Amino acid sequence: MIALNERQQEAVDFMDGCCIVHAVPGSGKTTAVVYRIINLVKKYGVPPESILGLTFTRSAASAMKERLADVLGKRASKVTLSTIHGFCLHFLRREGRKFDLLTGKDQVFFLKRVLKKLKVKDILPGMALRDISLAKSNAIDVDEFMDLYQGDSFMTKMGEIYRAYESEKKDELLLDLDDLLFMTYRVLKEEESIRDKYRHTYRHIIIDEAQDTNPLMQLLIRELVQDFGSESSFWLCGDEMQAIFSFNGSSVAAILEFTRIFERPAKRIVMDLNYRSSPEIVEVCQNLMRHNVRKIDKELKTMNGHDGDRVVIMECENQKDEALQVVNEIFDLVNRRGYSFRDIAVLYRANFQARVLEEVLSEHEVPYKVESGVSFYERYEVRGLVDYLRVIHNPDSDEADLALRNIVNIPNVTSAEPF
Repeated sequence: MIALNERQQEAVDFMDGCCIVHAVPGSGKTTAVVYRIINLVKKYGVPPESILGLTFTRSAASAMKERLADVLGKRASKVTLSTIHGFCLHFLRREGRKFDLLTGKDQVFFLKRVLKKLKVKDILPGMALRDISLAKSNAIDVDEFMDLYQGDSFMTKMGEIYRAYESEKKDELLLDLDDLLFMTYRVLKEEESIRDKYRHTYRHIIIDEAQDTNPLMQLLIRELVQDFGSESSFWLCGDEMQAIFSFNGSSVAAILEFTRIFERPAKRIVMDLNYRSSPEIVEVCQNLMRHNVRKIDKELKTMNGHDGDRVVIMECENQKDEALQVVNEIFDLVNRRGYSFRDIAVLYRANFQARVLEEVLSEHEVPYKVESGVSFYERYEVRGLVDYLRVIHNPDSDEADLALRNIVNIPNVTSAEPF
């Protein structure tokens, strides 16, 4: 067990009622979540099976479970610690709902089939899925969607797609990821006996990364935490400054408008000490935060020494120029400042941005690996095209022979579909 600072200890020790923990970047948020669960069990004698912790990635949930097991042993397995989608999946299974999940490519193909039946050719599956998902994220069902966009011909057509998509899924006993949340919310809201059962079971609820919750998630959580009495708590942790999923329907309202959404007051604790970053980075973050309009005022602090470089911002003309600037910076770090290539990491926001960067790194013979995900040149379709080019460029080479073996049946020559 590590020593906690004063704000962390205050957050960990909170017991009855509602608490919002504003955790700035690098302030030990995960540590506070884990130690709070440990405190509930060891200090306050709370049965571990009465604790529900919801986070937003499976990796985060797994890491927390491992840390809990180190301290609580077998009792850690009795704590319900899950992603919110995982919790809803098990909830619906436990309550006897029969369905299969529709996700990823299967969901896209399914919607393509719906569009084909409707003879819709001017709306792409991705666009329709995005609008349907955003509607569900705001707890808007088909009828409300149609009422909301009455008089808008394009959105009315989108509503018809939404209705047909829901009807087809219902016929085939399918649920998508948004349905897991929507159906769980409806069951909790409409079936009092089930709602009361879960409220009685989970007396202590912990929400991680609250800034990434969407309105539907917030409504669902409210059904679990309403009407809490003594010896129970609702502990919500997040930072509105770190919200990055608004394009996906997420809202910082759970933090900024807690009392309105959850209909009860809450104690606010600000964990403002950053352990991760240099003062130079903390200063830049603070200056950026001052421009935010919707926020809880807080000052970022750090006890780290002034041994970091100042933040450099470069304006580039385009993606290629940006990639070249990155390569120049890498060579400067290696050749002038004595770093090795393995000391350097390049971060990008979305996977599609990696392609140009990979091209420029390869052109300048900079060794690299894609840490998470698949390199552009390792994707199935790209490898296939490159092998075709190898055969065309030099068909008599050993390299072309190997490439031909890879592509001899791509596309499948037995397929009846035209290529």
